[in-house]
Amino acid sequence: MKTENNMNDEMSLDVALDIIGTLRMMKMQELNRETDPQKKELLEKEFDMLTAEERIAQGLEQFKGWEEVQISIMDKIDRLYAPKLKAYYAAC
Repeated sequence: MKTENNMNDEMSLDVALDIIGTLRMMKMQELNRETDPQKKELLEKEFDMLTAEERIAQGLEQFKGWEEVQISIMDKIDRLYAPKLKAYYAAC
């Protein structure tokens, strides 16, 4: 993730934000299709988490120590979300 902070050379911030944005969109579609209230509540929490992670990655949520959290989220996008999305598209 290549940003001003030079977090990681593997992925640019734009690519990371595109990945998390795509996952948010997919989660919203899943949420809209769900009819079970308990599952819907869980999906809403997952969507909210992705939204918060996206805002932190963009630098829109700043708090004490936010830069370390941003680095952690960028790493999570690189190591967890990117392979998950790649596997999803490979299966289609």
